[in-house]
Amino acid sequence: MKTALASARVVGRRHVSKLFCTLALVGVPVAVIAVSGGRHTIAFWIVTLVWVTAVLYVTALSVFILFIVLSPVLLMLEDVISDRVSAVAAKLLRVLVLATAAGAFIHTARLGDTTAVRLPTPWPNLGALLVITGAAAATHGLWSLGRRFRVHRKPAPYSRRHSVPEPEDEFWSDQHVIGWRSWAWDGSSIRGVYSRWPSEELEATCPHCEVVPSWDHACGIYAAKTPADIHVFHGGTSIVGKVEMWGHVIEHEFGYRASHARIAHLWVDDRWRAERISSAYPGMEVSVGSPVGQEVV
Repeated sequence: MKTALASARVVGRRHVSKLFCTLALVGVPVAVIAVSGGRHTIAFWIVTLVWVTAVLYVTALSVFILFIVLSPVLLMLEDVISDRVSAVAAKLLRVLVLATAAGAFIHTARLGDTTAVRLPTPWPNLGALLVITGAAAATHGLWSLGRRFRVHRKPAPYSRRHSVPEPEDEFWSDQHVIGWRSWAWDGSSIRGVYSRWPSEELEATCPHCEVVPSWDHACGIYAAKTPADIHVFHGGTSIVGKVEMWGHVIEHEFGYRASHARIAHLWVDDRWRAERISSAYPGMEVSVGSPVGQEVV
């Protein structure tokens, strides 16, 4: 019964995910065309998209050339400006680039005859830009919802370039089994290959298995036996950590899969990112550098 309900839940999530993704890729453009005047406006919106792409490309190229010209000055200021100020400056730069591109589009775009196109403002360029911006925001929101409902397959215990051997041992442990793994930072939390870690501790779940991890399934929380083996399980190593694993544990040649895990210590390659992680996870010990041990934030 539990297996049937879990399978039905997975199928339902897949259908909902496909629905949101279809609305993002097809529904939003169709809605824009329908609201702005019907199929006769398709050529107008194609021209608008070409202009938007061209203006963004020219603006980005201009900023890149400006960076090359100013690179000696930026290198001299690197030791003077703090990481936090640099992060704020980077965000302001992105806003400035987008604002410059928007202004260039409004003043230079030639969109042709707009008498048959219904736009939110009397000024065609501004109205077209507002519609394109709103459509992009709606597409991004619907696509994000689709990703939330998407069902991912758990990764195999080894990367695709390795053959996947059978597990070596299976046991229940009340004592901590030490493992090593890596994460990525998404701006608000750390993420594994598929799962977000809302806190230092994580409990594995699987819609297909009654016992997690399962000997015959690739579910569970992954960790390598040594820091040198982290690349076998994960691609990036910008955030590396030591984890304490317990509960139901399955051992492989280079690592473990467990039902429960807790982050004991994190090492981050960038101080600014380390400070953000430390703020998001109060009480977690975060260091800058490699697992050898460097400066504690």
